[in-house]
Amino acid sequence: MKKSKFLTLYNSLNKKEVKDFKCFLNGLYQNQSNANLLFSYIKNHASENAENLEKDVVLKKLFQENNPTTQQRKNLDNTLSKLYGYLAEFLLWKKNKKKDFHKEMQLLDIYKSRQLDDLYFQKIDYLKKQVTKNDKKTIWNYLHLLQLDHSKFYHTNSNKISSTVNKTTLQYAMQSLDTFFFLTKLKLSSEMLNRQNILGEQYDILLLDEALAYFSTLKIECSTIYVLLVQFLKDGNNEFFQILKSELFNNTDQLPDDDQLIILTCLLNYQSSEMKKGKLNAYQEAFDLFQFGLQKKIFINKDGYISSTKFNNIVSVGCNINQLKWVESFIRDWQDYLDKNQKVNTVKIATAYLQFEFKEYDSTIALLQSVNFENIYYSLRARSLLLRCYYELYQKSNKEIILDHCKAFANFLYRNNAINPITTQSYFFLIKLVRMMLRKNANYEELFQAMNTTPYLFSKSWILEKINDFPKEHLGTLKE
Repeated sequence: MKKSKFLTLYNSLNKKEVKDFKCFLNGLYQNQSNANLLFSYIKNHASENAENLEKDVVLKKLFQENNPTTQQRKNLDNTLSKLYGYLAEFLLWKKNKKKDFHKEMQLLDIYKSRQLDDLYFQKIDYLKKQVTKNDKKTIWNYLHLLQLDHSKFYHTNSNKISSTVNKTTLQYAMQSLDTFFFLTKLKLSSEMLNRQNILGEQYDILLLDEALAYFSTLKIECSTIYVLLVQFLKDGNNEFFQILKSELFNNTDQLPDDDQLIILTCLLNYQSSEMKKGKLNAYQEAFDLFQFGLQKKIFINKDGYISSTKFNNIVSVGCNINQLKWVESFIRDWQDYLDKNQKVNTVKIATAYLQFEFKEYDSTIALLQSVNFENIYYSLRARSLLLRCYYELYQKSNKEIILDHCKAFANFLYRNNAINPITTQSYFFLIKLVRMMLRKNANYEELFQAMNTTPYLFSKSWILEKINDFPKEHLGTLKE
């Protein structure tokens, strides 16, 4: 029973929703005595031992059936199924209490079916004004305008022959259609271009130039940000990055949350690729973007969580630019936004990053050795941090332990084809440079040249710090 659809949905409710559902059930379905009894039992036992939700236990405790039959178990399943239906109905009712465009369109259908033409056309004109004056313009505004003009023009009692009003309505409908189509084209294209840049996926993006041309001649609200985003993803240069970043930071109030997240993610992906190329200023840029996202709570998903990957990316970037007090505060204040199933390992890795920066290498290793490595990216982070810890501790006393870890880390990268190729290269070059630093005749010039000719490299600031410890035989101090 604990894996039933009802319990799965019930477990997503907060305390207030549970209370409201109880009132809903008592009010509308008070005659369903078994359903009400079962709900009360689940409400009182859901947080206890899972055995209390086994079918036979429920039948025994709730219905005094010590030796339940197959039919009685089926009856319990049927009651659970009813409860699921009532809960789904309750959630739909809650959602429909909120005023939205789709409900208004349903009301239009009611007016039309009852031949209430005056109310029908008044409602269309009212909705058009509401959509038009909406502060946050999205692609859906233009779809809604298209629906309204389409409904108005194709109503049975609209004069389609001589009415100049309907001629205008038809023109508005076409413009809304074009705008909706090309805005959607830009939005989907930006996702394709982003995946092309990050994952190497290839797409045929038709009519993209036509979409850009459409918005170059017709300035439409909310098109500017997507035109800039597509141009940035196509060209990938710092000038477009700065323009797009400024547009995002200065026009947040006009952008819906999902659009803000899309743009912010693309900007962060760009800086991530710059980090892998060893561009040290990319960490400060990423830190600024992360702070903006946290301030606006853009990273909180619909379930109220921040992803573990995002959490540790923020910690890693903060540590790289020596914002250690800020990182401590972030871990303390934001760990409750992590999914409870990922919280322990995520916080361990985050704390390990911090301990490493405080040069507490033994405690860093102890933390990492207690991490569950089921997640491939947990493993990547842990292995690279362990490699740096081993180097700090054993570079002079026990090189073999470092080389053994290098070998194991490299084998892990070879085995895991699911890792992004650029990410894999970045870690391979980290391993390569650590191995070079362990050679007897290693010198500053050779290491510095190897680092600067490496296309992708994780932990470049740490590598640079270690290289600066080597003797400079032929050259003065080199700067990046």
